[in-house]
Amino acid sequence: MMTSFSCQVDVSFGDLIVRDHRVHGVRVLPGVVFFDLVYRALAGRGVDTRCLELVDILFSEPVVVAAEHARQISLRFVAGERHSWQVRGVSRVRDGQASRLAERENFRCTARVVDDTGQPALLVERPSAELLDLDAAYGYARAVGIEHFEFMRGEGSVALDRHCLVASIRPSALARAHAEDFVLHPACLDSATLIPFLAVMRSDEAEPAPFIPLHLRRFRAWAPVRGAVEVEVDRRRCELQDDLFRSDFELREPTTGALLARFEGLATKRIRSPQLLQRLLEPEMVGEAD
Repeated sequence: MMTSFSCQVDVSFGDLIVRDHRVHGVRVLPGVVFFDLVYRALAGRGVDTRCLELVDILFSEPVVVAAEHARQISLRFVAGERHSWQVRGVSRVRDGQASRLAERENFRCTARVVDDTGQPALLVERPSAELLDLDAAYGYARAVGIEHFEFMRGEGSVALDRHCLVASIRPSALARAHAEDFVLHPACLDSATLIPFLAVMRSDEAEPAPFIPLHLRRFRAWAPVRGAVEVEVDRRRCELQDDLFRSDFELREPTTGALLARFEGLATKRIRSPQLLQRLLEPEMVGEAD
């Protein structure tokens, strides 16, 4: 029987994920961490996550962590019809005044169980044209104020031609040491989200600025993602329009080409003001939140 439930996790200033992922100097939890939290929570309830998909995913507001305050994330699952849940992720500063501190919504989606469990193993043909070091993706991120340090930074290369990009990504030794802590390792998923930007990266951009996730139409993972992956991007499905960038991409097992995960319709929004993140570091009392 489908039931409603909730779960919590604390994120502190020194946690590896936020320590090694910063936007304009602010320690920010990558939005893809919520995918791992949802998958682990439902797996713990007996759901076969090979049949699970997340749809209409909204990244309402980034989770930021200040040196003075840990942050508690609460995931609330409200059971719906036909093996589904409405999922809402909220956070608040974790301290002795928790009852008086405002909650902020950070994430919401519909999680639902579908009928099929598998995908065929398909070998991916690597483009025969230009080959870049993966640092090109991280270099683009650094140029717009997004820094990835040891835990959140992978190694590898990107092959690209007119129509596609295929990135080979290996998590760092530190990330691999914590692989069993996750079903969907945030270092792997976050690195994958950088690859589509290589399709539209321009060196002549007048005002480079970071993009943060806004909405994702559908996410599906058929197997755990904890180690080396290949990320496949169809450049023809990448679209940059003013301050919005949309893309689709897949993660595959490097040896067999088996499909591990798919992002469909990821929309990211450009942040032009660093102050937007700085303001989120200030705890708000109940009644002060928007």
